[in-house]
Amino acid sequence: RMPKPHHLPVSNDGYWKSLLHWIGRNLKILLIFGVILFSLVWMLFPTNKRNDFERLQEQLQKIEGHYIKPSWDKLPLDPWWNHAGNDFATDRIRTFEMKVHTPPYTNWKDVYYVKSCAKALQDLHPLAQQVEVKRIEVWGDYLTGIHALVDMTYQTSQEQKEITLELDDNEAHPLIIYPAATVASAKVYLISTVYRRPKHFRRFLKCLEQLYAQTSRDFGLIITMYVGDEADTEALLKKSHLFIEKKISITILKKEPPFKKAPVLQESIGLLKPEDIAFMMDVDMTFEPDLLDRLARYVVKGKRLWSPMVWYRDEGSESGEKESLSFFARGGTGIIAIYKSDIDTFGGFDTLRYSDRYGYEDTDFFFRAHYVGLQIARSEEPSIQHFPHTRDGWQS
Repeated sequence: RMPKPHHLPVSNDGYWKSLLHWIGRNLKILLIFGVILFSLVWMLFPTNKRNDFERLQEQLQKIEGHYIKPSWDKLPLDPWWNHAGNDFATDRIRTFEMKVHTPPYTNWKDVYYVKSCAKALQDLHPLAQQVEVKRIEVWGDYLTGIHALVDMTYQTSQEQKEITLELDDNEAHPLIIYPAATVASAKVYLISTVYRRPKHFRRFLKCLEQLYAQTSRDFGLIITMYVGDEADTEALLKKSHLFIEKKISITILKKEPPFKKAPVLQESIGLLKPEDIAFMMDVDMTFEPDLLDRLARYVVKGKRLWSPMVWYRDEGSESGEKESLSFFARGGTGIIAIYKSDIDTFGGFDTLRYSDRYGYEDTDFFFRAHYVGLQIARSEEPSIQHFPHTRDGWQS
């Protein structure tokens, strides 16, 4: 028999009735074919739902193995760190942590860094002898690669010397090693706000006085106070010999309540010159006189900011010991030192989004600095300590 031709049957009832009759008989086949066709189109032509949130999750999965399934129908237009949950934001911030390695060096990469830096030192100082690597601080991320500061000692014919080399390790180019940059004449401005913290501010001022007595670096203070609360705070400041003798530049800004952190910090930053360094710090913290030396080790204009992981004291503790419930603020990003000119590249604090709300404004600042390509050095700093305090009404 001759096979029947494959064409749509046409009956006396008309073309459209015959077409509907044919579709009814072959509905299952048509549905299966439609699903297969839709799947092929979906795979070959993906939708445009990918954004920074999903890409960041994939990068985090590669780096630390974390992954959170996105929910696109509920994802707001705000930055992902406002809505991804505190645990996810903390995990992402922790990928910037600095790792400290000391002798003996057994990891293959540490050995590679040690040998490479020893060779680089010999190229810089051909007569150097007894070269030793005392310490390696390593950090990095998927945008800027891996970086390290390598502290070394070597012997010359006259004395023993110290040097710090910096290296960039990126798969796109060979290992680059060069002498670490230092902050020479840049002026550092400690920028903070104070509201209902007289006891903490008194302790903060004492640390400033000790800093002035023991450092040769130039620094100033920009402090914002609030009307109705500023009397005690301003009285404490004006009793300090730093204010009386005008030993450092002090700028006082006064604002009406309620407390608004991002706008007042951004206004303070706006008072600086491009070559100045802004050091955002809370008044409920204490620090050692080597604070600016620590800052100078990490902050590099056009390249890197410093966001130290400070020591959070146990709630209610005033003893000064590292209690079992105290910890390093690994997810905290509020303490940041950065050149004013680098802040200008990403606009600083988002004063529109965070004009009337408190929280995550520092996280927003942190990631925006990262996205313009700045390195972020996150070192553990036990000498910078955050003291506990009661929670105010505006924080509820």
